[in-house]
Amino acid sequence: MARSLSFTHKKLRGVPRRLRAISRWAASFEGYFPTLTDEDYAHGYWSIKIPVACALVEGKQTSSVLQAYCAQEMIAACAHLTAAKPAALSECRVTCCIVLPSMFASELCIYTREDYFQAHTEPGENHFGRRSLIEHQRLSDEWALALPSNMEEKGLLFASDDYRCERWYFGELAAHAE
Repeated sequence: MARSLSFTHKKLRGVPRRLRAISRWAASFEGYFPTLTDEDYAHGYWSIKIPVACALVEGKQTSSVLQAYCAQEMIAACAHLTAAKPAALSECRVTCCIVLPSMFASELCIYTREDYFQAHTEPGENHFGRRSLIEHQRLSDEWALALPSNMEEKGLLFASDDYRCERWYFGELAAHAE
């Protein structure tokens, strides 16, 4: 499934078809876990971006209902990956990251290195920018997202000199048992 940018203000066509496509995409992860390469381990992650037209999740053409639907499908895909994760890869963390307001940047991510995971999901400052925990707010409550019982949620506010966004992480977020 291809991702496409659209900077037009024309009405997005084929919304029901596009929603069916993201549902099929999420379902395609059932029973599937990707083969992680040495490169994935070297980089610290494997990821795949949300496979939708940009206008479906960003800009004047979208709505919180469409965004919530796409977020729910991302969570479903994350749950399928988590269920299919081999026991031998227990050190890997499966997450999905919903980015707001730039939801087109959202992705499923399998972190292969704990330090890389921590650099993204813990409050602090590093080369990714400043991150602070979003407290007293849950995207799952705002958008009525259904989370599987084994899935956690964490919101972080990312800020740098020229960019600011919220990143909502869902998935395997708890500290690993030592």
